[in-house]
Amino acid sequence: MNVNKMMSDKLVASPQGTAYWSKVNTVVDDNNGKLNFQISVEFDADTEAKMKKYCNGLIEKAKAMPEFDGKKWRNEPYMPYHTNDDGQTLFKFKTAAFVKDRTTGEDVKKVIPVVDVKKNKRLDVKTAIGNGSKVRIAFKPGVYWSTASSNGLNLYLESIAVDDLVKYGSGDDFSVFGITLDEESEESDGIVNAIDDDEEVPI
Repeated sequence: MNVNKMMSDKLVASPQGTAYWSKVNTVVDDNNGKLNFQISVEFDADTEAKMKKYCNGLIEKAKAMPEFDGKKWRNEPYMPYHTNDDGQTLFKFKTAAFVKDRTTGEDVKKVIPVVDVKKNKRLDVKTAIGNGSKVRIAFKPGVYWSTASSNGLNLYLESIAVDDLVKYGSGDDFSVFGITLDEESEESDGIVNAIDDDEEVPI
């Protein structure tokens, strides 16, 4: 039997880190047909160690819960962070991009709230968060167990505070053409308001 246990009733705020590969609101991550919003964050060395300890602690806490009694775990349950070939460790925060409307049964696209801290205002959904932006993430941690070989921790993305925005594409260099971009173009794809989803499953 699948078990998905949210490990906090309240939102958890991450420390500040550097954003990479943000796909929220107007951009959706398609992972083998699973449509998600996601953002990866790199922390400084001390914060990285604390975040790893926090994640590992949640797994150990879950193993002692009655919901997971008798469950066999992988030697290394899935963790929401990985280290790439360059030695960079990224923590992934993600959530399903669509939820079911309980009245109509239709898939409705969520909206991830994003605040621009410097301007003290909500960031327009059309504004993409570029690599190098300084962000903090509000999330809910959830431990899941599907089988003895499929279990681990997800950090479910709820909202984003952008302390220092680097607009997507603003690092592109077109000077060879004698062109300097004044402002990035933005497009909308018809986002609708989000609805509550109390039954989010591991993604």
